Parts: sequence; C-alpha cells; structure tokens
Amino acid sequence: MYKSAKAVKALILAQGKYLLLVKSLNENNLIAPWDFPGGQVKDGEALIEALVREVKEETCIDVDVANARPVKRWVFEKDGVHTDGTDFFCVLSECPETKLSFEHNKFYWFTENEIMANETIPSWLKDTVRLSRSTNSV
Repeated sequence: MYKSAKAVKALILAQGKYLLLVKSLNENNLIAPWDFPGGQVKDGEALIEALVREVKEETCIDVDVANARPVKRWVFEKDGVHTDGTDFFCVLSECPETKLSFEHNKFYWFTENEIMANETIPSWLKDTVRLSRSTNSV
C-alpha cells in the first residue's frame, strides 16, 4: 500500500550564521548525517504549525514564523512512504540557546562560506542555503 506524508524543515539564520544539526546514531543514515530541524506534519496540522512544533521539539528554539518563507520543495521516498517536504527560511535576531532532542547529538552555527566549503555537508542542504539568498533581507 502506498502511503504519503508531509514534512517541513527550517533553515534558521541568526547573526549571519545558519543552524545545522547532526543526527544521532539511532536516527543517522549513511546518506546524510547533517540536517535542518524539522519533521513530519501531523494530520490536520498546517505547515507553519508543524514547523514551529518540530523546531521547538528538536532544538528548544522558538522560531518567529511571521517572516518565514518557503524556499524549496522536495520529495523523498523510503520504506513505501512518499514524503512531500518544504524547507522554510527563518531569520532570528540572535543565536538562541539550543538544546537538542534525542534525534540529534550535535549542532553548529555556520556561515554560508563555511557550509559551502565543508565537503561533508550534502548538496541538498547547500542548495537550500543558496536559495535562501533571494529571501534573505539581513
């Protein structure tokens, strides 16, 4: 049986740096240990509501979604589930205190140049950062 799901991820920019997470071993896969905060949208939940909830659950950060902008849509299929996802760009005035859930074991605040120069960060994450430039007003 074919299943579908929706997901959201947040590209968070604060003081010129982007937040990237490293998946914990129980969540990790060989394709991409790097990630943005985010996850699945619950039934009946709006994308923005899911974004706020997922970021809070994974990082303890309250994102201001008043200016959040979608920057990229993506599709992912795994174990018979088709996921339609959206990456949102969110700007915060300062780097907030970050406390991770069990899903991730490290976080980093990187400049765009640091992200682009890091060969371990996958191209799909770099693409989202590049696409955020047109939305970036800071």
